[in-house]
Amino acid sequence: GGDLISYTLYSKDTQEKHEMRANIDANSERRYILSELSANTTYLLNLTSTNHRGEGPAIVVKVTTYPSAPAVDDGQGYLLLTSGPSLLKLGLEIMETPTHLYNSSGQHNITGIAVHIPLNIVYISDTSGSIYQLLLSTYKHRILLTQHHIHGYPLSLSVDWLYGYLYYIVHIESPKDQMWQLWRCDLMGKNPILIYGELQYEAKHLQVDPYNGYIWWISEDLDKGLHRLNLNDEFLEVGQPMTVLRASDLGGLVLDPPNFQVLVADRKNNTMLAVSLDGTSVTNLRANTQQAFFKQLRSVVHLNSRFFWADGNEVLTEELNNGTFYHNSYLVMKGVNIGCLVAFHGSTQPVPVPLNPPSNLQAVFTRRSATLSWDSPGLPALMGSGAWQKWKYEMHIQEGQKIIYRKNISD
Repeated sequence: GGDLISYTLYSKDTQEKHEMRANIDANSERRYILSELSANTTYLLNLTSTNHRGEGPAIVVKVTTYPSAPAVDDGQGYLLLTSGPSLLKLGLEIMETPTHLYNSSGQHNITGIAVHIPLNIVYISDTSGSIYQLLLSTYKHRILLTQHHIHGYPLSLSVDWLYGYLYYIVHIESPKDQMWQLWRCDLMGKNPILIYGELQYEAKHLQVDPYNGYIWWISEDLDKGLHRLNLNDEFLEVGQPMTVLRASDLGGLVLDPPNFQVLVADRKNNTMLAVSLDGTSVTNLRANTQQAFFKQLRSVVHLNSRFFWADGNEVLTEELNNGTFYHNSYLVMKGVNIGCLVAFHGSTQPVPVPLNPPSNLQAVFTRRSATLSWDSPGLPALMGSGAWQKWKYEMHIQEGQKIIYRKNISD
């Protein structure tokens, strides 16, 4: 029948409200990402192959998406933002007024902030070359690292909330040229380790995603676009950064781990994009906006199904009305020079659940005991090898009506 030319994927939900057809080159990798699906919905997928003689028979599978994670859209949470040397707290409604939380010592401007939400901690870097830890419960702060330790100036920060690390970009100034490096330390500033030391541009909007096993950043200078580095908890070879999306003017980055994607601001096209972990799927999330104000965006977060962003002079958010998004600004924040913006809500730092079952279960029985072994759940195709997998296992052994339970078994 000849070589395959393409595959065709047909998808529709069982209510037949949404149908889609996609043609996939037979020479490309044999996988495809369906985006913008509805939660807790059953879909019928039909896959056919085509050669020069025509389209062949279909394989049909039925797939049900996971329900929405609980407490994601609960209206709770707040924003943390920086203005010069100050850290401010801001509610989610546009009439809210900011609360002052912290001033960096010596009135040094803040260059980066990151949060560990389960521990209620904020990490702050400033132009003195120091990184601080601020406890939100008591507002006590301590210096974790100084310029003496860092040998440069810390910029963007990001917390790995699952493995328990702080990542930071350092600007190194030498007589010959400029260089930027990616470092990691523990949550108390101990055991700093150089992760990647050969960046010829500033890695902005640093975001660590231990859920999927990647480190993300944006370059606005050389190699403009969205970049990805493999996360490796054991600090083995992390490889070279991969350019996932080439774009001339990206302005912000938000993790969306449960949906295997990142959200980025496309300032050139005045919109927000959803980009799959491998970059093969790019979706315009805000084509249905009445008048968009993303062109000057400097920092962005996503909370309760809404984007919040700062453009340097004001803080803006959006409201969905009859299928159209409308942009509004915080009145009290007009004219305030805003640097970094972070969302504080548990949904932004989720804990994964296994998407596949354990495999290769084997048991060896003696008269009085049984030895069991198994392999951990396999990772979905798009996730990196450094994705968090420290699962606990539960085992049931049944003999007639008698059942033996064992819980919280570690690898």
